[in-house]
Amino acid sequence: MKGLNDNTADSVSVRIYLKGLLLGMIQFDRVYSCYWSLGSREGNLIEHKEEAMGFINGIRRRAPWTERSVTISGFIILIYGLFTTNVFVQLDSQTVRHNLIIAGLILVSGGIISRICRIRLASGIAVTAMLLLARVLGVTAIVAALLMLAASLVIGERIQRRNGSLGYVISVMCGIAMLTGVVGWLLPFHVHGFLIYASTLGAISFSGRQQIFRALDHARTHWTLGVSAAPRQAAFSMLIITVASLALLLPTIQFDDVAYHMLLPTQLLSLGRYKMDVASQGWALAPWASDILQGYIAVLSGCLKSSAANACWFALALGGLWQLGRVIGLHAGLRWFSLAAYASVPLLTALNASMQADNAITTATIALVVIAAKGMRYRKNNAIYPFIIISGLLIALKATQILLILPFALVLLVTYKPGRFIRLMLSSLPIGLLVCGSSYFYAWYVTGNPVFPIFNGIFKSPFGPATNFDDQRWHQGLHWDTIWQITFHTDKFQEAYPGAFGFILLAFLGAVLMSLTRARLRWISLPLLLCMSGIFVGIQYARYILPSMMPLFPIALVIWQGMNFQRIGNLILASLVSLNVVFIPSCSYIFNGDIIWQIMRGMNGLQDSVQLKAYKQFVPEVLIQNYLFSHYGDSYFLYLADIKRPFLGPFEGRAVTSVWYDSTFASAAAKANEDSSGENWIRLFARTGIDHVLTFDDPGVPLGNALIRLHAFKEYSVGQAQLWRVCNVDCEADVFPLLESRDIGGKMNEQPLLVVRKYIDLRGK
Repeated sequence: MKGLNDNTADSVSVRIYLKGLLLGMIQFDRVYSCYWSLGSREGNLIEHKEEAMGFINGIRRRAPWTERSVTISGFIILIYGLFTTNVFVQLDSQTVRHNLIIAGLILVSGGIISRICRIRLASGIAVTAMLLLARVLGVTAIVAALLMLAASLVIGERIQRRNGSLGYVISVMCGIAMLTGVVGWLLPFHVHGFLIYASTLGAISFSGRQQIFRALDHARTHWTLGVSAAPRQAAFSMLIITVASLALLLPTIQFDDVAYHMLLPTQLLSLGRYKMDVASQGWALAPWASDILQGYIAVLSGCLKSSAANACWFALALGGLWQLGRVIGLHAGLRWFSLAAYASVPLLTALNASMQADNAITTATIALVVIAAKGMRYRKNNAIYPFIIISGLLIALKATQILLILPFALVLLVTYKPGRFIRLMLSSLPIGLLVCGSSYFYAWYVTGNPVFPIFNGIFKSPFGPATNFDDQRWHQGLHWDTIWQITFHTDKFQEAYPGAFGFILLAFLGAVLMSLTRARLRWISLPLLLCMSGIFVGIQYARYILPSMMPLFPIALVIWQGMNFQRIGNLILASLVSLNVVFIPSCSYIFNGDIIWQIMRGMNGLQDSVQLKAYKQFVPEVLIQNYLFSHYGDSYFLYLADIKRPFLGPFEGRAVTSVWYDSTFASAAAKANEDSSGENWIRLFARTGIDHVLTFDDPGVPLGNALIRLHAFKEYSVGQAQLWRVCNVDCEADVFPLLESRDIGGKMNEQPLLVVRKYIDLRGK
């Protein structure tokens, strides 16, 4: 009987074990089947495998203590630096406090919306972010951006239709590359108008409406799955993303934007073409893909709304990082942390309020890494065509991105075998040249230097000095402690405060180095590190290495995931991201001056009055332009006398300055200043047709005497900005010889085959 009872007990135990195993298999099958049903697009089943098998990772063997020590070494260095440096000193405590209050209000608003609508907290915060953006941008800018994205999606899906799509984010990026590439070749011609843009993009979107609907349904499904898989991490990430996206509420007020980037979109909006006046602004023919996207939205919405384009880049970068995380096997919770880490970088906040190309470069870099990762994983032909197109977009944004493209191209060359890769590449190379070639062609066509004003010591274009452009401020050199220096002494590497670079790269340093020992990660992280090093060797400027740094975050988190740090790991990551958010004001003097709080306080009032206040404080030139346009239309010519404020952008190509942007006029102004009587200035105004002068503070003795002798009168003022009307013989004169001679795009428009290489040399007249 005893043996029988033992056998009975054993059989019961076996039955219980088998029953538990069967229930586990049934539960697994349900989850797996759920993801199978979503696998209409290539790779979905594989990409969701980690979530379906999440319970297996919970019992994974601990990593060796040596690997865990290397992984956390960066965090230890970071903690040491926080206690031994003065990184906190230049943070404005009131600004930090106000930003934390805003974050709390966003969290409360998201909670209320989630309660009312019975949705997840992350979804409620996302709705809050969209409402804030809609309040500031307005309906027209949002519709323009959505139309651009919809048309890009349709074009990208059709490009990838033959070999299979790599995902909707890649499709949109390919479409943007094609649209900006085509418009780049048409910039000097009078074809840029609302009806042309709206009808073209509308027709493309309508023809692919089914693809758009499928993409929206796909996004909704994956949003629901992603939030449900890690609701707490999703809510935290969305809070960080929303706080970072508050920079999108700012008007266009940063230095480089109003000095250069505004020129292209404002001229497309006002003239229907681009002047290509490289004589007045030396960067006028520099790679312009990001400014073309701004031009699309400006023409469609009827006004310059740089935040609309920046929101597109920001959203696409987040989607690309999520997709990259899936490809490399990152779990949902850590994928959310990778998005939060990206959004929390203080310099990215400054880029979200800027028209700098680095925002677009970051998004395109992430897209290229996703394509390369999928190509290395699946080795299918469908990766090469998008790789060439996105590579073209990167070069159309900045020539230095060849340092990113070449390493990944070499990796894919080995992965696909040389013959196969070269055959696939050559068939798609013409499209890549179409995407990237316009700015380089026109720069050569006009100046003789395809990368003007860079390397002009080699090409010796007459439009600038025969020297290679070099900013001597950013030559700190590359040293063993450079990552430490750029983290805690960022002001040595950019016009920012210490801590503006963020702390995540230093914290993840050990994990990034560990990724080089993992076969499936090595050939992703190594090209990114090579690109960062190559760019940084040339010029030690923090913003330039930001795009290559961002895809390293999910790679480092894969290593972090393998260390199995459990809950303490999530707490450490949340603290790291929160530290970055605290340092958001360090990215710029504008943000350290509590600008976000000022914008949020005016959220209930008229948005025009809020922007007016910001313009008065930072860029009164925008208000000066509004006055000139309302009184003179396009019949004025302005000289910007303050060399510290060469803000040509708002004036749609009807202004000149005497800084290095315009070497010819700078020489003429220097010669005019040699005569204290002002006679040389009087002659210069008569010769060029300048009829207005904008001064700040003291204009100097020669120019001041010229204004007195010309009986100039103060016509308008905004703060310290004073607009003088220059009257000599005829105040109503409407002849502007210098403007007309420098309108290179206008001459191309009249005679497209004419090689335009002449310009007025004021020194010789």
